[in-house]
Order: sequence, then structure tokens, then C-alpha cells
Amino acid sequence: MVRGECERIIDSDIRQTETTADSLLGSTHIDRLFLLLIAVVSAAWGLGAGPMLSDHEAIVAQGARQALQGDGWLVPHVGDAPFIRKPPTPFWLVSLASLLCDAPGDLPVSVYAARLPSAIAGILLTLLVYATGRMMFSHRVGIVAGVVQAVSLGGFYFAHNTQVEMLLTLTCTGAITCFWAATQHRSRSMLLAFYACLGGAMMCKAPLPVAVVVLPLAVWWLLVLPWIDRDSVSPTTGEHGESPPARVSFGRRVLDQIRRIPQLIPIAGIGLFL
Repeated sequence: MVRGECERIIDSDIRQTETTADSLLGSTHIDRLFLLLIAVVSAAWGLGAGPMLSDHEAIVAQGARQALQGDGWLVPHVGDAPFIRKPPTPFWLVSLASLLCDAPGDLPVSVYAARLPSAIAGILLTLLVYATGRMMFSHRVGIVAGVVQAVSLGGFYFAHNTQVEMLLTLTCTGAITCFWAATQHRSRSMLLAFYACLGGAMMCKAPLPVAVVVLPLAVWWLLVLPWIDRDSVSPTTGEHGESPPARVSFGRRVLDQIRRIPQLIPIAGIGLFL
């Protein structure tokens, strides 16, 4: 049900803006295939043939190897010490990639398996940027934004890196996109998706998502939206029964936004987040 409502919201925005004239290559389907090709080539080309793992990458690979050996699935271990400075998500994903890609046995995690989760996250991030641009603006804007993301230096580098930054960027971007869609369409499904993405981001690198997701969205919700609506008016009843419009102050708009916080179902969000 949640997935169906989310897809309905996205499709409704797409149908409002997507036309053949909006295409860059003569067909929106060809545009999307071209973007997917660029994303795959940029994120996965030479994934296992690049430089050896750096020091920080080796920590993730070693922790994943020890998890596969039965030492530290819940709390990752690197050597003899538990690794509790960061959440365990990258260790889990690299362990899963090694199970799928590497030969069985007590072998080091391969470079390809260690970097595969970041490559997949890079591909998904490009598609997410495209979908976000298409929902907010148009198909053409989404394609251009997706291509910029796919060929950017940061996108290329972190898609070929075992560290958690690409996964963190994917989940943070997903959280922001879902929150925007939820407020535009008043969708509880999108709100739950927002909390799920935020929880995933915290599992990647807590507490950084609080600064890069929660605080900007709080400013947007409590201050930017009331400022955008600062010229709106509300009817009032005059002395002779007429209803002339009265301008609503910015402070009143902020108070109205504060009163709308329960619409964000924070209790359910906290439960899903935890």
C-alpha cells in the first residue's frame, strides 16, 4: 500500500510535466536509458581494477571479513578491538557483497566486493536525483541533474570507495526528497519513507544527518514556508458584516506551522526511526 501510494504521487507529477518536446534525445525512454548507462559506467567501470584499498577502506574490509568469520556481526571488530566509533552499516553491506561475489573460504574481501555497495548506491543516487528533478521541475531538468551527478568528480570518486559517504548521500537525498513530496501531497506514506531514509542515514554515519537533513528541513518548514506565504490573506468580518481580506503576519504563519507539526506524525516517525 505504501509503495503504491508513493508510486502514484511520483507518476502524477511525471504526467504533469513530461512531454516528447521535453526530451533531449527525441524520447523520454531513450533519455532514461542513456542516463542509466552513464550512471552504470561512471559508478562501476573498473571497480575491481582500481588502486588498492586505502587505510580507511581497509578498516571496513577487515571488519567485514571478521564478521564473515563469525566475529562481530552486531558490533564490528577490526583486529582485536570493537569498532564502535561509527554505525555498522558499511560492514554489513560489504560482508553481504563478499558473500555474493567472492569465492568461499577464509580469504580477504576482494576490492570489487568491498566497493560494490558504494557503486550500487552511486547508480541509485543518480536515478534519485533524476526523479527528484523531474518531480519538482521537468523531465529535462531531471535528466540534466542526473547527468551532472553521475559525472561529477565527487560522485565518481565515492562510488569507487568503500567508505560510507555514497550510501550516506543516497539516504540523505532520499529523506529530503520524501519530505518534500510528503508536504506537497500530504502523504503519510511519503512521511514514513522520509523517516525510513533518515533512519538509514543515521545508520550510515550518525549523528551527521541531523545537521544535513533535519536542521535544514526544520528551517524550511518553520521559516521558509511562512515567508513564502507572507502575502497571503485571511477573511475577517467587518462592522457591517462584510468580509474584507486581512493580511496574516509572518509570526502568525510561523505559529500555524508549529501547530501543524503533528501532521508530520512524529510519534510514528520516531518509532520507525528507532
